[in-house]
Amino acid sequence: MSGKIIVALDGMDPRAAKAMAERLSSIESPALWGFKGNDLLLEIGSSMVGLLKSESKGLGVFVDPKLHDIPKTVENSVNKLVMAGADLITVHAAGTIEMLKAAVRGTEDTDALILGVTVLTNETQADLDREYGVGNMTIARLVRLRAEKAVEAGLWGIVCAPADLSVVSDLPIRKVSPNIRLDKSGTPDDQNRDRQATPEEAIELGADLIVIGRPITKSDAPALTLRAIGQRLGLEAPLRDSG
Repeated sequence: MSGKIIVALDGMDPRAAKAMAERLSSIESPALWGFKGNDLLLEIGSSMVGLLKSESKGLGVFVDPKLHDIPKTVENSVNKLVMAGADLITVHAAGTIEMLKAAVRGTEDTDALILGVTVLTNETQADLDREYGVGNMTIARLVRLRAEKAVEAGLWGIVCAPADLSVVSDLPIRKVSPNIRLDKSGTPDDQNRDRQATPEEAIELGADLIVIGRPITKSDAPALTLRAIGQRLGLEAPLRDSG
């Protein structure tokens, strides 16, 4: 696996996403794994994979539909994304183990990999109390249960918030963490700040890959910001760049 940082291109139209992928790929940062598309999938379908591949100079493309359906539908959907060239594809680990196994079948004889989303980063204990009853389920317990199911189903990895990494550290599965912020002094957003971490903290806690969006894509100099994060993680030496 090369690179640790997946840049999320959420909230962008296809032209802006293509330009950002081209811009960040051109600096050839050893810290950059590739790019994640989410809402782009809804706008232009699986062609988003080809769009990002064409600009990313061989870097990875992470498609994040969080599939959750009957097994055959999930298998078929995964297979379509694999045919489009996706490298990582998410399913929601709230689904049945049969559904998770079907997702893996959809990648057979390819290099594509399946990630199981455990608990969304914006969810709180209050949300679980409403769903399961007060005191019946914790975020840590739910992450653990879903991660164990992902291991049993043969998934390559799971997606969990940095704050949840400690409860799955012993499991033989890759960990991918979104909800990364460069520091903890920013303004509130739609994510649960109690489950955020800096890039260094997430890697130290056991994340194999970290997903960073707005802190890079909304910065005044995205390329410089990416490189600065790479330097913080010890993945590249200081370099000059116009951003």
